[in-house]
Amino acid sequence: MVLGLAVAGTVTTIALRHTLVSELDRQLALTLPALTSRVQFDAAMSGPSDYVVMVFAADGAELGTVIGDGHDPDSVPAIAELTPGETRDRAGQAFTVDSTAGGGRWRCVAALLRGPGGNQSVVLALPTNLVDDTTRRTALLVAWLTLAVTALATAIGYAMVRRSLWPLRNVERAAAEIAGGNLATRMPPARTGTEVGHLTDSLNAMLTQIEAAFATQSASEARMRAFVSDASHELRTPLAAIRGYAELYRMGGLEQAEALAVALRRIEDAAADMGVLVGDLSTLARLGQAQALRQRAVDLLGLAADAVADAKAIDPGRPVTLLEPAQAPGPVWADESALRRILTNLLANAVRHTPPGSAVEVLVSQPTASEAMVEVRDHGPGIPPEKRQQVFDRFFRLDDSRSRDRGGSGLGLAIVAGLVAAHGGGVDVIETPGGGATFRVVLPLAPEAASAD
Repeated sequence: MVLGLAVAGTVTTIALRHTLVSELDRQLALTLPALTSRVQFDAAMSGPSDYVVMVFAADGAELGTVIGDGHDPDSVPAIAELTPGETRDRAGQAFTVDSTAGGGRWRCVAALLRGPGGNQSVVLALPTNLVDDTTRRTALLVAWLTLAVTALATAIGYAMVRRSLWPLRNVERAAAEIAGGNLATRMPPARTGTEVGHLTDSLNAMLTQIEAAFATQSASEARMRAFVSDASHELRTPLAAIRGYAELYRMGGLEQAEALAVALRRIEDAAADMGVLVGDLSTLARLGQAQALRQRAVDLLGLAADAVADAKAIDPGRPVTLLEPAQAPGPVWADESALRRILTNLLANAVRHTPPGSAVEVLVSQPTASEAMVEVRDHGPGIPPEKRQQVFDRFFRLDDSRSRDRGGSGLGLAIVAGLVAAHGGGVDVIETPGGGATFRVVLPLAPEAASAD
């Protein structure tokens, strides 16, 4: 800005001086013809009062000088001699010379005169003092204006920059709090549409994602610790049984054949429980690794019929029924083995946690044009509403009626939730009309079935 003002002031001053000097030249050009027509050829001559007139002989020597009113006689154009040839070379063009005394300068024009002794030269001059004073005052004014504008602009710019960057101090303080571990801190809002506003919005969005990521990580670590603790607890029970019977046998407490057979059967049962638990843990681990499913179009109604037949074979006294759907759904887009595991776990959960002989119904339907649904209804004690989402957590049990002595590992419903989520579906539990729990699984239809609908 200072450089621009300096250049503009310099150009303005030069232009002003050029204009004033051009005005002097115009006055000299207008006065010179009238002067040459009446200048005498001797020293007894007169000239305009505002001008200085100098006459030079043919040999260049000064013949005389006419000084206008108000001019210092000692301060005249410093022209010692001027020959007709030099005058002819100037061709009537104005030129500038210094003053003989007192400083100052003169703007002059020269012309030829015909005299008794041959050609003479006449010089008409005007002082440039007024031009110099005006130029000097203008330059001084421009300089002061430049300083004043620079000072004002600097003050305004400083205030505006501090005001516009003031939110950055808040950002700095917030960043210090975040560095101290407080991820809940957010950048204070700045004016919308500004660079600082865009920066704070971006930082706040980033902090929200980071906080969510840390929260997810913390929750995952908490679940992992709980999972490891629960798994250790679940494995400790069959291991304790195996170890107890082994120590009893080593100490000679199983000498009778009947007691030995019971101990071996109990060891076998404990090993089988461990096998089931390890298998469930392996399934959950594979789900956590998000392994690809072998999905294709699968007949959900046919798989439900197979699962119902298997449940009847395992518990012949249990009335397990496949209800007739109002409309048979189209094939679902699923991994067949995973879908069988979902249905088997849901039926096993219904059979295991309801009284013997209690009815279980399975209904397959198509609630929307792009989804199929399977419901497994039991008529047992049901699940309280506040704990319905927790039943899908690993190792979660409602009460003593759902403990290991009833055959459950606490992982069946967790596996169901994981497999359904891997298929892009959903699972929830609602109350069965008349009492009990209904587990509802929604799965996407195969692309050709969905497009056909």
